Amino acid sequence: MNTQTFIHADIFFFITTIVVIIFAVMGVILAVWLMILLRRITRTIKTISEESEALVSDVRRVRYIVGEKTLKVMALLKVITSFISFIPKKRK
Repeated sequence: MNTQTFIHADIFFFITTIVVIIFAVMGVILAVWLMILLRRITRTIKTISEESEALVSDVRRVRYIVGEKTLKVMALLKVITSFISFIPKKRK
């Protein structure tokens, strides 16, 4: 074999090695980026879960308060209507 063939083979393997290294570095960068992205998504999901629990608690509290106020208003209306029913009606 002549030296020209070995030189071509060396150049081929050198270029192939560089390409493999570039793809490996790109793969590592992509993997790190995906891990960061997944952490952010996990953090966001956790925050949404916590806030939704707080929202449910707030809605329950508002329901309770509205229920209490409704009962008070209904009791007041009952008292008012009982007073109105005692007022004698005008006879013609």
